Amino acid sequence: MKTIAKMVLTLCWPCVCAAALNTAAAQAAEHFVLTIQGDGYFQATDPATGEILYTRVGNISINENGQFVAGDPSADRELDPAITIPPTAISVGIAADGLVSIVEAGSTTTRTLNSIQLVRFDNPQGLSSRGDNLFSQTKASGQPTQGVPGTNGLGSIQPVRWKLRTSSNSRN
Repeated sequence: MKTIAKMVLTLCWPCVCAAALNTAAAQAAEHFVLTIQGDGYFQATDPATGEILYTRVGNISINENGQFVAGDPSADRELDPAITIPPTAISVGIAADGLVSIVEAGSTTTRTLNSIQLVRFDNPQGLSSRGDNLFSQTKASGQPTQGVPGTNGLGSIQPVRWKLRTSSNSRN
């Protein structure tokens, strides 16, 4: 059943993007869904406390400042390490190893920005639930081991590429 759910998310991500990009509620945020195939968690910083939180739910948005944020864009939980998409970007791609690349307006050249990192825990059942599919580290979970997706026991990210809104609708 998990395989079917992953396949549905993977096949439907353009539909999710199109729906998000065509609604007034989306405002400045671009939205997409990433899936982790295998072990690992995305990391995001809680802006209220500075604490690093962990999630397997890859609801990622680009906020009005061009930053990748996890979950609700209004919560402003930036991915860690931080990734910022310049306002001149017209498309964004994420590879299986987490490498984020863009194409900017007036160019056909792909430029690499940064990489989405994943973490894993020796005992993920020891993580503390914080609600909204977010977890925090505990003594029982152990320390997170961070790395490149697809290496050292970490899962890979389902690759995606999508076009951003035109400059008339952009984050400017």
